[in-house]
Amino acid sequence: MNEENEREEYSGEMSAGARGEEAAELKGRSDAFGANLEAEISKIFSEDAATPQDGEPRGGMPILSGSALPKQAEQKKTPVPKPNKKQEQAIAKEPFENKQKTEKKHGTARYAIVLTLLFLCAVVICAFAVSLGRKYAQEEALVEEEEKVSSETTGKEKIVFVRPYDDESGLLSLPELYEKYAPSVVSIRTQGKNGSGVGSGFFLREDGYLATVAHVVEGMESITVVTSEGKSFRASLVASNEMTDLALLKIEGNGFPAVTFGASGELLTGERVVAIGTPASLDYAGTLSSGEISYGLRTVKIYDGSGQILQKKMKLLQTSVPLNPGNSGCPLFDEYGRVVGIVTMKLGADFEELGFAIPSDGASEILGRMMRGEVLTEEVLSAVSVCAPRLGVLGESDELDGIAGVRVVRFFTNTCDAAIKLREGDLIIGLDGEPVATAEQMTSLVQAKNPGDGVLVTVLRSGQRLTFEVILEKS
Repeated sequence: MNEENEREEYSGEMSAGARGEEAAELKGRSDAFGANLEAEISKIFSEDAATPQDGEPRGGMPILSGSALPKQAEQKKTPVPKPNKKQEQAIAKEPFENKQKTEKKHGTARYAIVLTLLFLCAVVICAFAVSLGRKYAQEEALVEEEEKVSSETTGKEKIVFVRPYDDESGLLSLPELYEKYAPSVVSIRTQGKNGSGVGSGFFLREDGYLATVAHVVEGMESITVVTSEGKSFRASLVASNEMTDLALLKIEGNGFPAVTFGASGELLTGERVVAIGTPASLDYAGTLSSGEISYGLRTVKIYDGSGQILQKKMKLLQTSVPLNPGNSGCPLFDEYGRVVGIVTMKLGADFEELGFAIPSDGASEILGRMMRGEVLTEEVLSAVSVCAPRLGVLGESDELDGIAGVRVVRFFTNTCDAAIKLREGDLIIGLDGEPVATAEQMTSLVQAKNPGDGVLVTVLRSGQRLTFEVILEKS
């Protein structure tokens, strides 16, 4: 109120001319303030790229404040009357309005910059996604590519699909294979007159039929099957075949996890295989061993206990999977979890990674016939094993008139073809045109044949050289 009264008294004392001068001066001061404010705002926009620190003036120039205005007015040395209240409000309001406009412009610019950065980020992400998609498509194309592999040793061809481990391809990693098929494998504990033993086996069907090898269970008084869960079952021997070393067991119950047979004939040397069994004792049941098919079908000669007389020749898968006593009868899985072989033996105690398995192509047929109670013909058995050929002669190395040969001492049977055509005392000097000087040479030439084959036997008898065709018999 005092301020207003003073203004009224001041204005009342002034003449009309003084009031005109006052208005002119007020207008001049307002114009000067606006010009200075506009210049400072222009400098702020021009130097916005180099924003100063908080509290510092922009571009090194001080920002005009209300305190600067009177100084400029004093420099003119012109007495300027105080503006009235409305004029002061208008003058004070003008810089704030300009500041708001400036901040609005800056906010719009910042908003545009943010939108531009977001757009650039979106472009980069889209480009990365497109690049990743192309890379994935190329990998899929490479994965689906078929590679034809030729085996020079067998003359066979096989299409191999190179693809990663996944649910769609069917290929299993070792942990996946073990988790899925280890429950199908069992331990077999036997008790006989000569003591106890341990072996392995696996479920063929859900109703309790199991496969193992004959040398584990034949002649045993009791057979016990122990599942992966530790449950024990008394097993009965349904059938066994010494020639192929296969046996079929049966336990009571249902719902057992059965395996699936694969095609052993499609295996190539170098393919990975896995054995799950019970090496050594029940303490090591469920042991997994992995390796490769180190040779396709290998013909393995099986001799009697003396190691002198050949009993049979088996066609077996050779594998580098480490095998130990107790693994006999365990399944050999391929990478799809299919049984491609049944472990039967290893090559002596002095050799490592030389194991053998009965191929699934022959084993599945033989075991199937056993379950159906059918007769096992020689044709069926020959897929796995054949009897060793035998001339039927027991002889010893000898010499007559400087000619080396094998003297016939006796015949294994009186009904064999050799006993009918040859005589004791004959000196065998040749087989199929090949000279025979020792009993070992004669045995080696015979073992290269098959039962039922005919061989030309040349002998010296009473100074005569005679040749007979002799049909080889089974050992």
